Amino acid sequence: MDRFKEQGMASDIILEARGLTKEFKGFVAVKEVNLQVRRGRCIRPSAKS
Repeated sequence: MDRFKEQGMASDIILEARGLTKEFKGFVAVKEVNLQVRRGRCIRPSAKS
């Protein structure tokens, strides 16, 4: 069983973005991104080589 569910943290959303778009001087870095980060989870972006 997931240890976060056992500790009652499965629904603890600490960061949420809906429809996020980020643009830098005409360059669209991300478009309409939805994300949720739950307490106790570690995330990191990955880059393709």
